[in-house]
Amino acid sequence: MPTPTFPDDPNGLAADPPPGSQGKLGTASDALVWYQVCAVLCTTVPGLFVLLRLYTKVFIVRKTDLTDYFVVLAFLAFIPMIAIGRVMFGAGAGMHQWNIRNDDLYNILYASLRGFTYTRSCTDL
Repeated sequence: MPTPTFPDDPNGLAADPPPGSQGKLGTASDALVWYQVCAVLCTTVPGLFVLLRLYTKVFIVRKTDLTDYFVVLAFLAFIPMIAIGRVMFGAGAGMHQWNIRNDDLYNILYASLRGFTYTRSCTDL
């Protein structure tokens, strides 16, 4: 099986479509809608719990410890991950490679590299 080639034209298709298929440009994926729903729910619900924990520790218990700071730090570290996912889906992640522009593929790869580096750095800590 021959190795697929990637065109040099930044506005062309990111990859050649398979035989019997025709590539069509676009970045609207059904996965983007579900990503938006999950991003909103997975940010607001834990955010409310973090706020509830901080309110309880500061105003009711009147004592915070190291775990409270780490909970806030973990939640703040989650926000860039959501932003990276938004960039990736905005560029066409979740679509076939032959349905996105070559330039959008590079944006997806760049965002995934940033996400990997960010995640790996946090894991090493």
